[in-house]
Amino acid sequence: MIDDPDVPVDRQPAHDLDTVDLDTVGPDTFDPDTGDPDTFGPNTVDLEPVEQNADERAWRAEAARHDGRRRRRQGAIVIGVALASALVGVLIGSRIKSPADQAADRAAPRASRITVPVERQVLSSSIVLSGNIEYNEPTAIALAGNVGVDDGEAQVITKVPEQGQQVQEGDALFEVTGRPVFFLQGELPMYRALSVGSTGPDVVQLETSLDRLGFSPGTVDNVFDAETGTALGEFYVQAGYEVEGPSRTQRDELRASRQAVTDAEEALRSARADLERQDNTLPESTLLQLRQAVTSAEAAIPAAEAAATRNNDAAKQEVATATVVRDSARTIRDSAKTVRDAAAAPGAIDPVTGVAYTPEQIALLNADLARAEEAFASAEGGLAAAVAAQQAAVTQGQSDIKAAKDNLDLARLQLAEATAPADTTDAQNAVNQAQGALDSARAELTQLETEVGVRVSPGEIVFVPILPSIMTELYAVPGSAANEQLGTLSTSDTLVASRVSRGDSALVTVGAAVSITVRDFGFETTGTVVSVGQPRPEQGADDGGQDFGSDSSSSGRQEVLIAPDDPTARGQMVGAGVRISVDVESTEDEVLVVPVAALSVGPGGVSRVEVETSPVSADDPGATELIEVEVGLSAQGLVEVTGGDLQEGDAVVVGLESGRTADGQDDATGGTSEGDGG
Repeated sequence: MIDDPDVPVDRQPAHDLDTVDLDTVGPDTFDPDTGDPDTFGPNTVDLEPVEQNADERAWRAEAARHDGRRRRRQGAIVIGVALASALVGVLIGSRIKSPADQAADRAAPRASRITVPVERQVLSSSIVLSGNIEYNEPTAIALAGNVGVDDGEAQVITKVPEQGQQVQEGDALFEVTGRPVFFLQGELPMYRALSVGSTGPDVVQLETSLDRLGFSPGTVDNVFDAETGTALGEFYVQAGYEVEGPSRTQRDELRASRQAVTDAEEALRSARADLERQDNTLPESTLLQLRQAVTSAEAAIPAAEAAATRNNDAAKQEVATATVVRDSARTIRDSAKTVRDAAAAPGAIDPVTGVAYTPEQIALLNADLARAEEAFASAEGGLAAAVAAQQAAVTQGQSDIKAAKDNLDLARLQLAEATAPADTTDAQNAVNQAQGALDSARAELTQLETEVGVRVSPGEIVFVPILPSIMTELYAVPGSAANEQLGTLSTSDTLVASRVSRGDSALVTVGAAVSITVRDFGFETTGTVVSVGQPRPEQGADDGGQDFGSDSSSSGRQEVLIAPDDPTARGQMVGAGVRISVDVESTEDEVLVVPVAALSVGPGGVSRVEVETSPVSADDPGATELIEVEVGLSAQGLVEVTGGDLQEGDAVVVGLESGRTADGQDDATGGTSEGDGG
């Protein structure tokens, strides 16, 4: 008997074939190895059952259980093989198709149309420039003359502002020898001292500023009167300063007026003395003196007339000379203005260099014109002074002649009174006249003292065109002389400066709306083009003498200045780079627009769009309609269309959606699908 390898050795009973009785083997015998009924071949013989002991029965039961497990494993294997075979059959069956199925699979899937709705909007095109934020209206600051002192005295700066300081109207930013320098708003520069009696447009400008600051000068006109002086004095006091007193000329006038009062007082005393002597008998010596006085008074009249003639002739000559000087200054001024205006004209070319005038040349011409204007104003002042001197000479001559005649009359009267019977009437009249002269002299002195009480030196006020502004440049320091440029004042408003190429310059016009983006500050605003300058060379380019203002130059660029609508673009943003979008062309109202890709050209060059009337589905190719349109403005990938029955919201075809064939090849079309193949 062979041991079962799957049964433990200690469980296998010992067998011996010699113990089996072959005569007992029969059809119901079992294989001792498997426990199954078995045969031993064609010549087998039935074996008789052998008496089994307990160990053998246990062994046979264990063998039977082991055989059951083996049969179950074999069954599972058979089932798995059957399922795998079925799956392979299904897969093979799916790959086997009829010719009709294969043809259907090779056909391309139905393509869908790519559509975009028709929209209504304002369409605009633009160009983009780059530029920088700059201060607007820079103004050089310099004093027009002395500050609170007479000519020839030292002018030393004793106080300066801070660079970047904001300047309001009425601020005293500088001090010169302790006197203030006020900033007021006005176009006309300060060019002379002003005092009571001054007239002119500069007086109007001063009174306008005082009135704007709340110091009423009375009626705003071109006359500097007592009310103007009072308003100016109040303005100075509120600022912490005292207004100036009389000038040297005014002080001379005061002295002369006071002397006239003294003389009138002396004349009155003399007249009263004469009146007291009326009843006294005069000695011969007194009569002789009176006669000599008459003779001297008679001789004084022709002498006064001759002196008046000489003085008048000399004054006329001074007027003639001053007139020539004034006319010459006017000619120089007009010539300088003509040259400056010609240079400042758009496209002006310097005949010397053959190129456009540079800003520096324009500035020099402006400076020449300013000096010529100042010389002309000085010459006019000299002429006015000469005319006034002539008038004074005539008046003085007439006064001297009259005085001589009066003296003669007085001398004759005194002689007549001395030799006539005593009569106090004339003496009393003389006293009355002397009293009237004294009263008149005193009134004139009082009026003059009132008028010369207030004045302002030319250097104490600086008029600038725009306030408030910012002191962007400061050159003066305490202790320096006040006869140089003190600094530069710029308006707190800003401009955006850019340049445009020659090819695009025609697209940028004054008044055009722009959008401004300050990239470094994340700031956006809008603005308006205020000027388009003349072409000029690129920064750093060597023009080689080329005329950038001519059509032959291709590298010239034009300066574009833009005023931002939002004044916030100032201060720390000055110098920052900006992106500028200039609207070039725009529809006035909202119009129908479609993508450019939706347009096609039909017979005769007619533009048209394809409108989807029903969409594509799995079993329906859908439908489209071609509509003829007229094309307008094109911008930003869109185009304005009019005409036909096109409506807002219509779906226009711009292409076909890609499909894939059964052989893996793409099946796609682009562009517009034409309903008639046109």
